[in-house]
Amino acid sequence: MTLSRRFTGDLRADALVALVVATALVGAFIFKQSLSAQTTPVADPNSGFALSLPSHWTINDDLPLDTFISAYNSRADSVYKSAIIGQSFLLDPDNPIDLDTIVDRLVERHGEELLGYHLLDIQSLAVAGAEARRIDYAFVAQPIDDPFMASPPVVVLAADVVIYTPAEYWVLTLSADEKIAAKEQNDFERIVESVSLPGR
Repeated sequence: MTLSRRFTGDLRADALVALVVATALVGAFIFKQSLSAQTTPVADPNSGFALSLPSHWTINDDLPLDTFISAYNSRADSVYKSAIIGQSFLLDPDNPIDLDTIVDRLVERHGEELLGYHLLDIQSLAVAGAEARRIDYAFVAQPIDDPFMASPPVVVLAADVVIYTPAEYWVLTLSADEKIAAKEQNDFERIVESVSLPGR
């Protein structure tokens, strides 16, 4: 019986093939990393708040009031596409509300509006040198709400990052299917780290 041979017997040729394969793999990895590092700058035209999104994310054009960015990751491996929504709000200079009150109102609103809402954590942090809070929570979404479609509800992990200044504040809402949330975390962290505030 003849056994198939893994190598040609010519060590020089085998080494050359192995080198070419290894070089191709390293090149593909570097190319993939360079693509993932590319970003698209986005700015709030009213306040000057700016951030960068991964370049493969899709930006929505039709925006509701107070929303300056709405985008999603079309490559997300879920019917619920990982997303970001950015909103900006001016504070009343004669009677500004404080950051803790804003957080309390967001938590209360989510409890009223979101199905299966569950508050996970509230943390203090600084974003671009400004005081901020991160509200982590979960809720249930129905991404495809058509009868007879094989699309069960999705548990979503979300975070509101509330960035506060004495004149105005911004809310970045980041959300992803809980099954892929860990994979999306790097993109989410880079988005928050990219934030640039007006006058800072």
